[in-house]
Amino acid sequence: MRNILSIILLSLVSLGLRAGDIHVIPYPVQVEMQRGTVRLPLSAPESVRIDAGMAHADEYRLTLSRKGIDIVAQSTAGLQYARETLAQIRAQYGEELPALTVTDYPRYEWRGLMLDCSRHFYSLEYLKKQVDMLAHYKMNRLHLHLTDDQGWRIEIKRYPELTQRGAWRTFNQQDSICIDTYKDQPEFELDPRFIVRNGDRTLYGGYYTQEELRSLVAYARERHVEIIPEIDMPGHTQAISAIYPQFTATGEASWGTIFSVPLSPAKEEVYTFLQHILDEVMDIFPSHYIHIGADEVEKNTWRESAECRQLMDRLGFKTYEALQSYFVNRIHDYLQQKGREMICWDDAIEGGDYQVPGGKGALSPSADVMYWRYWVGGVPQRVVEQGHHIIFTPGDPMYVARPDGPLYDIYHYQGLDLIPDSLQHLVRGGQVSLWGESMSNFRRADYCIYPRMVALAERLWTPAAQRNWQGFKERLEVEKAWLTAHDVHYARTNALLTAMQAADKERKCMLLTFDSEYADPDIRYTLDGTVPTLSSPRYDGQPIAVTEPRTVTAAIMENGTAREPLFVRELEYHKAVGATVSYTTARWHESYKAAEVATFTDGRRGGDSYGDGLWQGFTRSFDVVVDLGSVMPVREFSMRFMQNIDPGVYMPAVVEVSCSEDGNAYTAAKTIANDTPDTQKGTIIKPFATPLEGQARYVKVHVENTKGFVFSDEIVIR
Repeated sequence: MRNILSIILLSLVSLGLRAGDIHVIPYPVQVEMQRGTVRLPLSAPESVRIDAGMAHADEYRLTLSRKGIDIVAQSTAGLQYARETLAQIRAQYGEELPALTVTDYPRYEWRGLMLDCSRHFYSLEYLKKQVDMLAHYKMNRLHLHLTDDQGWRIEIKRYPELTQRGAWRTFNQQDSICIDTYKDQPEFELDPRFIVRNGDRTLYGGYYTQEELRSLVAYARERHVEIIPEIDMPGHTQAISAIYPQFTATGEASWGTIFSVPLSPAKEEVYTFLQHILDEVMDIFPSHYIHIGADEVEKNTWRESAECRQLMDRLGFKTYEALQSYFVNRIHDYLQQKGREMICWDDAIEGGDYQVPGGKGALSPSADVMYWRYWVGGVPQRVVEQGHHIIFTPGDPMYVARPDGPLYDIYHYQGLDLIPDSLQHLVRGGQVSLWGESMSNFRRADYCIYPRMVALAERLWTPAAQRNWQGFKERLEVEKAWLTAHDVHYARTNALLTAMQAADKERKCMLLTFDSEYADPDIRYTLDGTVPTLSSPRYDGQPIAVTEPRTVTAAIMENGTAREPLFVRELEYHKAVGATVSYTTARWHESYKAAEVATFTDGRRGGDSYGDGLWQGFTRSFDVVVDLGSVMPVREFSMRFMQNIDPGVYMPAVVEVSCSEDGNAYTAAKTIANDTPDTQKGTIIKPFATPLEGQARYVKVHVENTKGFVFSDEIVIR
């Protein structure tokens, strides 16, 4: 223990934290530093009591004074949170503690982590370790994705074949990718503990016995962490249908166009089977919540099924989405009869014309919804307007499938705050989710979870007024010593630079500021496109002013060289900055409105995510007119667009540009055709540009959208 304390204290000295700063993550609601210090041995007794009348759930008050340690808490969970805070303070100060009072409580009730145990199996010891990590950071939910197409991980005594056969597989495509990648990257090794020989076959997998899961539940309960089981249905069920093909609509277990063939909603034996499974699940897990998935359900086999069509006719349904809602609501009703509440992914709100009596949507209003489809506009608003509680885990940024995923986006995530005040009571909180396709062992999982989960812990606990990004980065640098001491394989700090851009109309220049995940980075930059060196100007925290067109290149320096990835951006104060924009046809999509009418002429360029608040999104073709304020020479037009086909974002088919001096008579439109294939994957950002001639006050732009979302960030006129 003293070695750990020495490492942490040395880290504090190297960061230069001031006397009186407390190293606590998540940072408390209120810290009152008193005069003087308190010398307490590590074994100092605590005065502890429960006061159920405290104003907030799980609130605590921790006081360090000459009288000793005094803790008052609203609940036993609050007592634990107080002790975690005390442990962090002691790790920082040793036995000479500052006199202080900490008053603290969580901002959101649901603060969690999801682990996908189906794609790759994790040991029971690793799950318990995650419980310890959650408790340390005052998180309180561990969501286990226990079943999917690739594996069934929970023992069901009534149906032993689910684990005898469904828990094991020969190496699939994802496994093969991990095996191949392992040659160059050791963290992709498949865990050899879960590879067995069965005759002449090599099998990969594993499962948890009911006894093991009960021990996990008890372990977590002692640490005030609730285990949430997820049994995916009616889709993602090939681990079932491979054994019981009669439960699909066609009587076959196969792969559909995109996803696996789901269970049939028209067969009563399916509901009986699932209820038997859920009975055993509920016997193991006392959680108030049972997650049933209900995402990515491919309905082609339902369309081919006479039974499904007959059921729809009998119930008066017009869409197959309504049939999915029927399935989900039947499971929901069964769980409610057993005293439990159901959680599902947000796909389940797409219920078509099926109306629940007394409800506002296809899904029963008492079902909780996990929001993940960040690319579908307006989902959180629709969820709460239909009366559901919502848990935020949007794929961007809360899916932590890469070890270089940005902390900044998680720490500054605004989605929870966009729900209207009148509906904020429906926001339960959020979680990071680790989907397991490439999580081939616990080290790889650690790299992706940490330190991103640490950033979310503070985002969900600490009120906005107390959150401080720079302070968090400094505390995180110290915390890395604690993570190392507890054998957590956290990812290296990301060298990606975050840039904030603004226009200064008085000085007629663009201002650029930088941030990063480093607590004290050495950022160097150039304005001519060359790679920065140690002789390049050092960024001092003040905005960089740019008037003429410049290629700004910046990087964090490490061992004397620029560390990848480099930041490169074309920047200029052009003629359209600050100009008025009129939308003459379709306006932006409400979920991607950016700066509304100022978006195209505020001088700010978006990053590589269309959800960063700088890209404006459209689902239809649109026309805008830019008013430059007076007639002036114009020589070039440029407008940037983004493509990312996985979430349905495409380049426009055509951009047409014409000019006018009076707003009535326009020149013949210049046409810029798209040359990016709509099958090209990855994030692509490119300008659509064309020369202009003569003079103009008004520039009219038509953007032809023929597919999905179109996103743009800026109209540049030179």
